[in-house]
Amino acid sequence: MKTIVHLNANERKEIQANLRHHDGRRVLHAVILLLLSTFEPKFVACLLNCSLSNLYKRVNRYACDGVKSFGHQSRSGRPSEWEPKHDNCLKNLLDQSPRKLGYATGLWTCGLLSKALLKLTGWTFSKESVRKRVHFFNYRWKRPKQSPASCDDSLKEEKLARIEAAKLLVEQHPDHHLLYVDGADFNLLNVIRSSWSLKGRQSEYPTPGKNKKIFALGAYEPSCGRFLFKVSYRKRSLEFLEFLKQLLRQYTGKLHLILDNVNTQKTPGVKRFVKENKDRLDLLFIPSYSPQHNQPIERVWGTCRAWINGNESCFDISELRRKTMSGLRRQQNLLRMAKAS
Repeated sequence: MKTIVHLNANERKEIQANLRHHDGRRVLHAVILLLLSTFEPKFVACLLNCSLSNLYKRVNRYACDGVKSFGHQSRSGRPSEWEPKHDNCLKNLLDQSPRKLGYATGLWTCGLLSKALLKLTGWTFSKESVRKRVHFFNYRWKRPKQSPASCDDSLKEEKLARIEAAKLLVEQHPDHHLLYVDGADFNLLNVIRSSWSLKGRQSEYPTPGKNKKIFALGAYEPSCGRFLFKVSYRKRSLEFLEFLKQLLRQYTGKLHLILDNVNTQKTPGVKRFVKENKDRLDLLFIPSYSPQHNQPIERVWGTCRAWINGNESCFDISELRRKTMSGLRRQQNLLRMAKAS
């Protein structure tokens, strides 16, 4: 096969590096050169729907300038009016909320950025020009994630120190166990997750007329992959006490439970029960707004929610309970098998 580009290993590596560039023209230039090093020009022109003269022009440019041919080339037409001062203005806009500038929204769209630039600089730029500059600064349009509020717990250091001390005790004494405890809600209204659907059509899932929920308490021991749970229709301290009794029946030795600051876990009845069983129970509350310290059990719930009624509706509370029990048992088995392997 007759090729018109001959590349050694280093040249091929340098061209392949340009495939990861954000500039589409550089990527196209790299793809054309790599194809021409393997296939005949006519085949490449047919594949990319471009002219042979375009291919030979790129080959000559690479032969003259080498890797420098991937740089920006002078283009015909009116020169760009975008200046460095506009870049600084655009960055300042992206670093603050539109509401601070008097706009009635908290989202910057390309159209709104264009209007703000006109107001601040007196220059008019199209939405497409703004979009290109925003992408040039490595900004992407995507959904943000929620984060907990700043922790202002005055006992934060003391709580974390107790948790670390309990971890040391568990390592030193085989009859001590460290468990992460948390609760989760499961609703008749299904959890909507991304899924495959035909282009131009949005999948629909029927929903019940009235939402109801059931509650689950879970305890996860990462050292052995053991996961215990209790499902109930109500979320009170009484259910939490029953779950503590269940854990005491399932385990021997002392249990160190890491949990969040839910009010139902701090009632006088719970405190009295823990005091009566202080030789076997130790409740370790994580600092406020710090779910990362209870992450092992949080991950378990995240997986369970997708299994139990993700993109599926339950129209009866008993059906939801059956699905919840089945999903939690499946998670129980998978965690045990994953630890055993």
